[in-house]
Amino acid sequence: MPINSTVKNLFSKSRLLETGYPTVTLNESELYSIFLIICSDLKWDISKLELAKPSKNLPNKNYYEIPIDWFSSHKKTPTIQELQEILSKGIDIDSDFGMYFLNLCSLHKRRLKFQKILHHQPKPTMDQVGPRGLLEYGICDNDLLNSWLIWRKWIFDIDNRSGQEVIYLSLF
Repeated sequence: MPINSTVKNLFSKSRLLETGYPTVTLNESELYSIFLIICSDLKWDISKLELAKPSKNLPNKNYYEIPIDWFSSHKKTPTIQELQEILSKGIDIDSDFGMYFLNLCSLHKRRLKFQKILHHQPKPTMDQVGPRGLLEYGICDNDLLNSWLIWRKWIFDIDNRSGQEVIYLSLF
């Protein structure tokens, strides 16, 4: 079945996250998993999109409770051409299907990118968060200030990394 250019463009946009480093590209298993989640959310039987039965069932209906490794755990997945056909079928059934697919893919790409950032980006050093402590020196007990700087370092680390992704996602 020939796929129109609108569906191909939507599929390509859904699959690839080009902004910043590290780049993220969703593989066939991850895209197949996203279709499974959409079917579950819409209470559609997977046969409606002619999806094959997954090797591993959806572990949780809540997207955020699904382990990242489940998305790549499917042994037999559709090809790129078949995934594009599935997307086209979904859009034919419901015109909002494409938007749902695009947004869920965007969310998943950000989740994967955040995981990569946590894995590859070095943790901030005390030199990066310490200068503010110099301004606070003498205002409180030294032990308290020391503990506060350590906590601030970890909070800064988490907030800085997640903040990057929130900004990227909000610009999308």
